[in-house]
Amino acid sequence: MAKQPKIYRQTDKRWAKKPYRVKGKENSTIGGSGCGPTAAAMLVATFVDSKETPVTACSWAMKHGYKAVGQGTYYTFFEAYFRAHGMKCQQVSGANSYHKRNTSSDKEALAALKAGNYVIACMGPGLWTKGGHFVLAYKYENGKVYINDPASSAAARAKNTWDKFQHEAKYYWIIDAPKGATQKETKKETAATKKVTKKATKKKAYKATVIAKAGLNVRTGPGTKYKRVKALKYKISVTVYETKGGWGKIHKTKNRWVCLKYTKKK
Repeated sequence: MAKQPKIYRQTDKRWAKKPYRVKGKENSTIGGSGCGPTAAAMLVATFVDSKETPVTACSWAMKHGYKAVGQGTYYTFFEAYFRAHGMKCQQVSGANSYHKRNTSSDKEALAALKAGNYVIACMGPGLWTKGGHFVLAYKYENGKVYINDPASSAAARAKNTWDKFQHEAKYYWIIDAPKGATQKETKKETAATKKVTKKATKKKAYKATVIAKAGLNVRTGPGTKYKRVKALKYKISVTVYETKGGWGKIHKTKNRWVCLKYTKKK
């Protein structure tokens, strides 16, 4: 059974007023918008680096382009952030499951908790949020789900029925529990994972040419729902570092994606 991770609150006075924003475009703070990185930092601080905090996690998100203007954090943040720290994370595929029950996504998330892994969930309006909010679920037992909520210590938000939780959850990310018995062992394991991942990423990177004569939109995530950043001109060359669902990431660090059907591999 997974242990309860270290608890961080995004509203902690040590960092609540610190910036979590796209420079020059908003004035948001960790306390107001940093639930995603705060939830993720709980796991990294528990298993990999005890010095990781919401401040360092939010800084990483801003540096790599995962802060959404006027909103919170792009969904693509979690896989990239955990990969950078040598931990395995994968978004559960499937449509928005908000106000639905026992969808394939719900079942996969529940199975992960039963197996001793961790689940970050994006919650819709209800008990956990009025708008949108990320929380970290760490245990399922006797029909109840146990939660580290970055914004609240309320008992009902820390432990509730799985039925209610899945009814208000929109999307899930599964994070595998590290195998190391101690943080030192886990650090060794994650260091090896990062090395393998970096090598694999470098190996699969390739050059491609834009074949869309009208130009090709660059977005902040792998899909048309993500914000358009700019457009690439016809015949321009790009390097594709990562692929996901027909989309390719064309920047080493920033969250910049293009639809691959409008490119041609060299």
